[in-house]
Amino acid sequence: MLSSPKVSLDRKLKYRKWAAFLRIYWEEALAYLIFVIILLAVFSPKCDTRRHMTDLLLRAVTILERNGIQYWLDKGTLLGIYRDKGLIPWEYDVDLGVMNETCNAISKLKSEFLTSDLIAYDRSDHIAHKVKLTYDTERKQFYWSDSKIHDPCIRIYDSKDTSAWIDIYWYIEKLPLDVKALDGRILIPPNYDGRDSLLCTSEGLKEYTDAMCCGGCVPRPTVFPIKDHRVKLERNIYSLPVPNSMSDMLRIQYGEASLTERQIKGWKRVVCGYWESQLLYVVQLILFLSILMFGRVILHRKLPRSSKYRKRWRYYLWGTISFLVILLMVVLHGLV
Repeated sequence: MLSSPKVSLDRKLKYRKWAAFLRIYWEEALAYLIFVIILLAVFSPKCDTRRHMTDLLLRAVTILERNGIQYWLDKGTLLGIYRDKGLIPWEYDVDLGVMNETCNAISKLKSEFLTSDLIAYDRSDHIAHKVKLTYDTERKQFYWSDSKIHDPCIRIYDSKDTSAWIDIYWYIEKLPLDVKALDGRILIPPNYDGRDSLLCTSEGLKEYTDAMCCGGCVPRPTVFPIKDHRVKLERNIYSLPVPNSMSDMLRIQYGEASLTERQIKGWKRVVCGYWESQLLYVVQLILFLSILMFGRVILHRKLPRSSKYRKRWRYYLWGTISFLVILLMVVLHGLV
């Protein structure tokens, strides 16, 4: 049975309407995808800083070793060496540990660091580019950092690139009698038996912080004697000093789960999430694009049917999205 000309015309009009609808939204979906790709391209270098951090580390420790400075790999850098067999890709600082009395000796090497295009700051220096909006992953809040360093005693930057740096943390030894006298004002590590001295950073002493945290004190045998450990940095193997018991040190500082599980904190979890789970990261991107498109469809249905009015709103929409993307880029750059 042949369809009537009217039915055939209605089908054509309906087909053209849906074709135009799909064409508009496929174009916009592609544009949204391009925006996401641009964001990833801008921030992906911050998701793998290993080459830059390796270069910083090797230049700095060459100077420390040349001058007989005893140090060890510490905190996040030690965690990467133990768990990931290398530097953590999304980190932006290298952590070293020293005894507090060593800090002055390192501070006297500022001119020597300069010969290797490194700038070293100590606790008395002001660092202008350090003042920025920062997110505290422990307290879950934003704050404006000041121009001085507090927890580390030395911070080292490349003279041409300040996107990554080296923090040298100081440790003070507290004898067993001191630990007893500081009851309530010192962070006691789990299973501490009171027989060994404790090595404490500022995070483990009430004298230096209101909120003691982060494994601020560790038993002395956990760190000493320092031992050499073969570390893979980029494609080469180096022998670098590490604490006597890496696993015990990291359990105190980060907890048992951190020894096997990766956890990205702060905004980098959104941008660099593929280091935790590639599948989950792809799903997040798809959901993000779907939400954008769903919102756009709802907006399209709410607008008057005038094509001129719709076109004007499209310009407003894209202008707003462009502004938000630029604002996001500026804010995220300021957080690192």
